[in-house]
Amino acid sequence: MKRFIIIIFILLLALVFTVFLQTKFKEASKMKASMDLPSEINGYKAQDIKLDDKVYAILETDQVIMRRYEKQDAAPIIFYFVFSPNRARASDPPEVCLIGEGNMIQEKTTTGLIIASEGKDFKLRVNKLIVEKDGRKELVLYWYYAGSEVTHDYFRHQAKLLFKNLLFQSPGCGMVRLYIPILGGDENSAMEALNEFLNAVFPHISKNLSR
Repeated sequence: MKRFIIIIFILLLALVFTVFLQTKFKEASKMKASMDLPSEINGYKAQDIKLDDKVYAILETDQVIMRRYEKQDAAPIIFYFVFSPNRARASDPPEVCLIGEGNMIQEKTTTGLIIASEGKDFKLRVNKLIVEKDGRKELVLYWYYAGSEVTHDYFRHQAKLLFKNLLFQSPGCGMVRLYIPILGGDENSAMEALNEFLNAVFPHISKNLSR
């Protein structure tokens, strides 16, 4: 009889734990990061880029934004944002996709950018790629989000998500990428343009992720 009561107790405990987990994942699935960005940023006008359904399937989320920002006498900038409330795949490193699209990665480093936000300057460390395809070069910057926390380090990012999940928290995860063509081999001008654009767009990103 005592053993029977223990078994019933364990089964009830398992049931409560399962319901608790289901509730947490339902709450996570309701999380949104509807990136409400202005249609014009720092003189650049935005145009949404339509994505194939396969992209959403691979990333396992429909919260993906890709926009082309253009202004006169300036190289266009591609802004890419992906977010998922509970799928770490949404923030996989982009190198595999870039290579799959036929790009050759010529350089991969990290760099620190000075960002002015809320009246204070801080250093944002990001990943930097130089990619080439069909003789055209692009500068790519990207970084990760775990909730509103920022890092360039993929493994630190994944560890943060794992820790949060162990605490039954669902901060959501995401990644931001910026692309710009390197015109005339002038990488410094491309970096300056991205840095200037990033300073203008960063407050909007932070505002959306802190909702």
